[in-house]
Amino acid sequence: MERVKAWIKTQRDIAAEERKQERAGVKGATIKRIRAENYSRMMQSYLESSTWTDMFYGEYGEHRMNRICTTMAYHDNGEPKRTYGTFYMDLGYIYGYPEERGGKPNDWTPPEERAVKTQDNDLENFFG
Repeated sequence: MERVKAWIKTQRDIAAEERKQERAGVKGATIKRIRAENYSRMMQSYLESSTWTDMFYGEYGEHRMNRICTTMAYHDNGEPKRTYGTFYMDLGYIYGYPEERGGKPNDWTPPEERAVKTQDNDLENFFG
């Protein structure tokens, strides 16, 4: 909480500085001011609702959030839908990224198919 409050103060200071630069006619100052104002507003909303809605975090918004797939979606033919840059639990790595960035390791092998315990294949041990 204290770090986020410090980040809000930093972004408000940046917005004030960029507002001065904007009045002086500096190119690009408007975009920087708008980004700083929106980022500080989003962080204030986070303190009130506990929901982070931005794709970036950090004092200057310099770190990117990672996406994690919690529920799979499937094509009509039964293939799973995948999005680049998303971590999938069934794969165990970030889809579409090289190994250096958390993607598929070069020595990766798919998990072995586990036999499902049912009454048909393990009747004597099914209930106990």
